[in-house]
Amino acid sequence: MADITLTEEQKAHLETIKQKWIDHLFSTNIPLNKKDIEEAIHFFYKKANENNLKDFYYVSDPVAAQAKANELMETKDEYYSFSYYFDIYSHYICNYYDCYVYLEIKMEDDLIEANEMLLKLIKAGIFTSIEFDEAIIIVERPDILHVDAEYNLHCPTGPAVGWSKSRKGLYYINGRELPQWPFKAIENNTLTLDQFLNEDNEEVRAAIYEIMEATNGEGAMLRFLGATVIDSSQVVHADGSIETIELYKTELEFEGEEDFHGNSPSKLTWLKMTCPSTGTNYLLPSDASFNTALDAAKYHRPSGVDDKLDYKWNQRS
Repeated sequence: MADITLTEEQKAHLETIKQKWIDHLFSTNIPLNKKDIEEAIHFFYKKANENNLKDFYYVSDPVAAQAKANELMETKDEYYSFSYYFDIYSHYICNYYDCYVYLEIKMEDDLIEANEMLLKLIKAGIFTSIEFDEAIIIVERPDILHVDAEYNLHCPTGPAVGWSKSRKGLYYINGRELPQWPFKAIENNTLTLDQFLNEDNEEVRAAIYEIMEATNGEGAMLRFLGATVIDSSQVVHADGSIETIELYKTELEFEGEEDFHGNSPSKLTWLKMTCPSTGTNYLLPSDASFNTALDAAKYHRPSGVDDKLDYKWNQRS
């Protein structure tokens, strides 16, 4: 923004503008305005020297959009662009433009026109589009939307982004996209211990923990694992943040499982840790020879860190 001195009243109004666009970004009741969408899309096509646009296809969700794109690709040129309007960047532009208008900062005419068209498009209920030379597929905004306190897409009990009409959705926990299957497996009570044990993706394992606890109540993951909390410890890191780490062990020993000392059968063991940036709880497979959470946490640090050093981070992100 231009280097100007703002009054307190102006600062307050700019905050109001900012909040307006945050609210708009996460709104689920913006109706589709086809007239404004088509006017704005034609404008941007012409700006890109693309003058062959004829057909607009409106669909209810991204899955339907991809299906339509696959159909069109059989008869038309391959699509050359995928635009995403339900994002922070586009709303950031709208916010800045509104601020410039409010502060009466001079802008070039073509920049004003382009921003006015972008505002019209963003306000018209568009979510994404798949663009061909002669056609464009428009996806309407979702009517289901859940975020956490930091505005990350988040819902451990169902889709964080969803379209009721088609029953399609996108699944996120603490801002990280996830497959649908763990949500459905826990909802339908079909998740097996073997599925969890054989899952290599740490994000999916972490999601299973979050979904299980949210769906079936506190302690549900321990009950599912047949485990108990062997040890718990609070760690105060150098930045003042407090982390609670826990060591889980199954009550039963499993044939084929072996601890670091070669003892078999052995109990299944996990270390529960919390990501400082997202708040996601992770269950890291650990070793039954550990009897304290701190010892297990030291083991799970990056290689090369001396085990004699305290488990304490100078910087956590």
